[in-house]
Amino acid sequence: RTIPMTALMDTVTMRHAKDSEPRAAVAALLRHADEAVRQQGVELLRALPDLSLYGTVLECAHLAPPEVPRDLLFGRNLSGANLRGAVLAHTDLRGACLVGANLRRVDLRGADLRGADLRNADLQGAWLHTTDLRGADLRGARIRPPRFAIWRYDSETKLPERFYLATGSFVKRGGLIQKK
Repeated sequence: RTIPMTALMDTVTMRHAKDSEPRAAVAALLRHADEAVRQQGVELLRALPDLSLYGTVLECAHLAPPEVPRDLLFGRNLSGANLRGAVLAHTDLRGACLVGANLRRVDLRGADLRGADLRNADLQGAWLHTTDLRGADLRGARIRPPRFAIWRYDSETKLPERFYLATGSFVKRGGLIQKK
């Protein structure tokens, strides 16, 4: 059954959020264990393309395709958001703002983070295998990926000042890879 968006918004705000902010309602739906309820959150987020998810708690949320559209978080503001343990594999996060976000143990395998702002984000234990980080800003980020993580980056990618790679190499200022 299809629920009109205004009725859905009213219901979601009353039932799933402690306050009347739409972002809290969307976050509550996206974290829900029931797939049908998560889909309501997806529809609500799609209906509100300019909605910022700044500071929201999406811990352990499953936000990966095919259940969630690949581009749902494209360019979104997720600064300070808690996404710890979330599944974001193969999502399109191009241009997303994730400044200071908690991305510990997040599954980002195959995600597209080109041009994303990840300054001061906590990526410790995040699965970054085949993640595209070209042009992303990772300055100040805390990164300790599992071994054998392979990701794409380029000369535009801004890496932390001293970034240790599993291969025994490290990156210095300027993004130059140098052997130990």
